[in-house]
Amino acid sequence: MVPSGLVMLVFAPASGCIIRRFGGTAAFMAGALVMLGGYVGRAFFYDSIAWVIIGSTVVGLGTTIAYTAVPTVIMGAVPITETASANGLNILVRAIGQSTSSAVVAGVFASLTMRLGDISFPTFDAFRIIFWLAAAASAASMLAAAFIPGARGVRSPPPTAGGADEHVVPPVRVLASGHRTVIPPL
Repeated sequence: MVPSGLVMLVFAPASGCIIRRFGGTAAFMAGALVMLGGYVGRAFFYDSIAWVIIGSTVVGLGTTIAYTAVPTVIMGAVPITETASANGLNILVRAIGQSTSSAVVAGVFASLTMRLGDISFPTFDAFRIIFWLAAAASAASMLAAAFIPGARGVRSPPPTAGGADEHVVPPVRVLASGHRTVIPPL
């Protein structure tokens, strides 16, 4: 868990740059693609601790990119008055998904075991099934993201003719007179 935690810490700011440059949906899909690659790699490369660390790190990178993009995607897809409740619903759905996936993992591990003395351990086939299920979930999330209505991210503004782009203001929706937010206009 340390490698994936460290990569999350280091790459969270980079995720913001990806979101600004390509938009929330594209960043989310890129994160899911990286996770997909990490899980597929874990299913095939498993014979050393180095492969386990690399796989965990790749999955952590994809998770970082995808998780940081979700609030941007949500804010771009719902009316501005509904962003708080939509983000709250995201937290609830995320918790349900994590609980459900934990139950699936426990079920697969309990059903595919080997005994070593008096102790039962999950077989590698159990891990391989979990890696493939996680890869399928990553692919499904990429597909679902492609159909989110109105999800547009903030893109970098084009440079001005003179090259002086310090006065360029990215597009925003006005909340009230004098207040701005970085949510892209719909």
